[in-house]
Amino acid sequence: MSRVEALDTETCLIRPALLAPPMVCLTWQRRGEPAGILHHSTAEQHIADSLAACDLILVGHNIAYDMAVIAARYPRLVPAIFAAYEADHVTDTGIRQQLLDIAGGVYRGRIGEKGRWLPYKYSLQDLAKRCAGIEIQKDAWRLSYGEFLDTPLAGWPERAREVQDAAREKLGDVVRARLEDVANKDLEKEAAGLQEMISGDASRCTEYPLDDARATLAVYEAQEPHKRWLDDQYRQARAAFWLHLSSAWGLRTDAAGVEILRSETQAAYDALLDELVQLGLVRADGSRDTKLAKARMIEVCGRDNLTLRRTDSHATPGAKCKGPAGEDLEPGDPQCVEHVTLDADACNASDDDVLQNYAELSTLKKVLSNDVEALLKGIAYPVHTRYGLAETGRTTSSGPNIQNLRRKAGIREAFVPRPGKVFAQADYPQLELYTLAQCCVKWVGASKLADALNGGLDPHLAMAAQIVGVSYEEAARRITDDDIDNARQTAKVANFGFPGGLGIAKLCMFAKKTYGVDLTLDAAKRLKEQWFATWPEMPHYFARVNALCDTPDGRANVTTLFTNRVRGAASYCAACNNGFQALGADCAKNAGWLICAAAYTDHDSPLFNSRLVAFVHDEFITEVDDDASAHDAAHELARLMREGANVYLPDVKITAAKMKPLLMNRWSKKAKAVVDQEGRLIPWHQ
Repeated sequence: MSRVEALDTETCLIRPALLAPPMVCLTWQRRGEPAGILHHSTAEQHIADSLAACDLILVGHNIAYDMAVIAARYPRLVPAIFAAYEADHVTDTGIRQQLLDIAGGVYRGRIGEKGRWLPYKYSLQDLAKRCAGIEIQKDAWRLSYGEFLDTPLAGWPERAREVQDAAREKLGDVVRARLEDVANKDLEKEAAGLQEMISGDASRCTEYPLDDARATLAVYEAQEPHKRWLDDQYRQARAAFWLHLSSAWGLRTDAAGVEILRSETQAAYDALLDELVQLGLVRADGSRDTKLAKARMIEVCGRDNLTLRRTDSHATPGAKCKGPAGEDLEPGDPQCVEHVTLDADACNASDDDVLQNYAELSTLKKVLSNDVEALLKGIAYPVHTRYGLAETGRTTSSGPNIQNLRRKAGIREAFVPRPGKVFAQADYPQLELYTLAQCCVKWVGASKLADALNGGLDPHLAMAAQIVGVSYEEAARRITDDDIDNARQTAKVANFGFPGGLGIAKLCMFAKKTYGVDLTLDAAKRLKEQWFATWPEMPHYFARVNALCDTPDGRANVTTLFTNRVRGAASYCAACNNGFQALGADCAKNAGWLICAAAYTDHDSPLFNSRLVAFVHDEFITEVDDDASAHDAAHELARLMREGANVYLPDVKITAAKMKPLLMNRWSKKAKAVVDQEGRLIPWHQ
């Protein structure tokens, strides 16, 4: 049985360009041993020994942050950190709980009594209470550990009293300023923080950090009885580490590009607002008709047999409950409109375009109020997106969301490399067609799609040939003809729409929204027949999903190929998507690990000392030196992407010829591979 050490670091405050701030102390807790604490000036050897111990599992909560902090403080330990991750010796209690909740079909929350939606959060404080029944005492010093950076542990209590004395003096000034400016929320917040510090027990300033290590171990132990659902924990921990490193490095912007993003987002917001006003869900003054939106949510969930999410107050004795017509209802009545949840998770889970647009309106508003402001700051400081985990295993991105930038010209162009650097970029060719084919080979036993990919054919052109009624060879010869070009665009609709279980009506909407293709219902039906004729394995793929969904509630438990990650209570469409989307996420995350390991640890790699700045599902962008070595770095990026993905594509390997790396002076979908007279890549310039 492996030994376990839960660890945590306390640091100075993070700020732009400093997501791995100076480390102040290390705390740890091992099974059956007292918790320990070391000042950063004396902690290096303990960390080195723990990283090197072959029988020791290192556990943290958001441990990617702690490992980045340790790497910044002790650069000589960077290879040991990567080696420990590679050896499956590092895991994360937050990721473990996310995986457990995904397997249980309760990711981010569950339905409680009388339809109440009980949200789940994943902070250490939340998990300590939920998993281990521990209430973590509020740490009065959590924002002030930088005060102890140069003070040995023995002097912390005295230093704490000095900090409290200074806080008392400052509090008086803040209170006086607050009296003169009662509406100033920043002053109110500052006063509350100073009061909290003053009221803290100075003698406990070295005890608070130990509580986090103790709680982390307690959460880990509470999760262990369920470890059969945690086969993927170490892979996800590795991914979280390289994603954090990428986020910490960040992206730079320029003013012209940010203005394009702002204007395009405003235009999208205005168009969506007009649509929702016409539908009545939003009033002309911009306020929302939540009553009508909630009624639609009830209708959609009832029609599609979906779980209706409600707020906690729905089942509270004496709670006010109203029906669609304003009638009084008893708490818990299924027709209650008053307490229906309309948050983004609920709207997106409804799979209703109108409700999803209702949620998207809020997202666009936040982009305008938050993301655009953050990107403007990126002119002076890096922009740090926050990556997260989705139910499929794919990544999410927020603050700003760089993974869902609209395709309008000029938006991506807001992002530029640092002076003296250039972007090296590569993306996978039709990754989810490769992963779909791989799933079919394993689950169905054969795949014409796999045969096409392995034969070097273009699956969209193969489908286009079926639509037009010609051979693949003739379609290839006539690829620039309008009928073949239009058919290939329609083929994309089929190849990317049908595998996710889209019905005919929703496929028509998907075709128009995503590809600008107009399809009638009859045309969509014919397209599906042609798609099945082109890829005859797909009816068997859907039959497998139908069998998984043959449960009392129509929900399926699906397991990811090769990595054994389980997703519970998946709807039919989610189960269809999960196979190839989840496998695609695993391909890309493994590639990202190889890329970052080369950048940080492999002195012989062309990518050494490069930095990954953006990851968008099937696309990687690194920042490399703007010199002759950039060509080699770009091709090494593409090679590691193939190597990482092909681990999970044993029957449908991506070939080198399929990868088309390039160099560019700013992020752009227009960028093309440009070569010099010797055939070596040089930067594309806008």
